[in-house]
Amino acid sequence: EFKMTEKFLAMQRGSSKINMVKMSLTKESAIAISDYIATRSTLKILDISENNIQDEGLELISDSLTMNDSLEELKVSFNNIKGPGVIKLANTLNTHLNLVKLSLSLNNFEINALKILCDTIDKIKHPLKELDLTRCFEGKLEASDIISSLLKSPNCSL
Repeated sequence: EFKMTEKFLAMQRGSSKINMVKMSLTKESAIAISDYIATRSTLKILDISENNIQDEGLELISDSLTMNDSLEELKVSFNNIKGPGVIKLANTLNTHLNLVKLSLSLNNFEINALKILCDTIDKIKHPLKELDLTRCFEGKLEASDIISSLLKSPNCSL
């Protein structure tokens, strides 16, 4: 699985957009993806939606963002992400200045992770232009209240 992901990414060398939607990616695949992100200054858009990278995968990808200043759009919707990955990504948003579009929809966040993410987004100096949190907190009624009360940035829309 890691090797297949690595081969696919090698074929994308120099591309500014990588689409890996529904490729059965797991947290192990995220190792190759994070290595790719860390070494590609031309990558602007990464879509790894509808896979299963989970929290561990998002943590690896978040780490690699600290070494990449070109990524502008990250889509990790429907990846079985719950808490630690979201928190790690939130911490990374403080330093990754070029990320302007983020999609985390269709995950099932823990309330604490959602609070940290919203609080971080509200405080960062380089606001996101687009944030998709659609159905990222299924079954948690207080989540919409948290988002509306914490997310006050006028440049960020849901």
